[in-house]
Amino acid sequence: MPQFPYAEVAVDAPVRDVRTFTYSVPEGMSVSPGQMVQAPFGPRMADGVVFRLSRSTDVDPVRPINASDPTGALLRQEQLDLAAWIADYYMASLYSAISLMLPPGFRNRTMAYLEKPAEEALHELDDEFAAHLLQQFKGRTGLALESSL
Repeated sequence: MPQFPYAEVAVDAPVRDVRTFTYSVPEGMSVSPGQMVQAPFGPRMADGVVFRLSRSTDVDPVRPINASDPTGALLRQEQLDLAAWIADYYMASLYSAISLMLPPGFRNRTMAYLEKPAEEALHELDDEFAAHLLQQFKGRTGLALESSL
């Protein structure tokens, strides 16, 4: 088991207060404060920055981090502290404050695309589910689940 099995992550998602979300660090994965990660957030994957590591948590259950950027930490502790102050002072999300300090190209790297299935494939799906899919993604094109981590 890692020395610090939990990570507090500032997630790229609309949140109302200055906060992090607790994730477990999977066996064999190494993360450090200031490092970019991908973690489950609701029904989707979201980019995030590790804010701090901890040995214990009161959160149960804890979902694991999905991937970590092999580059390592992009931000120093001083930058994370400044981002916390900015978020608190301007009542912004922690990730939006942190993202001001990320190198170019490191924001909004996770994208998902869904392509309308071919008509033949629709016949294999449950009619209600197929109708729901088509309604949700009406007018959108592209296929791939893309991840840059």
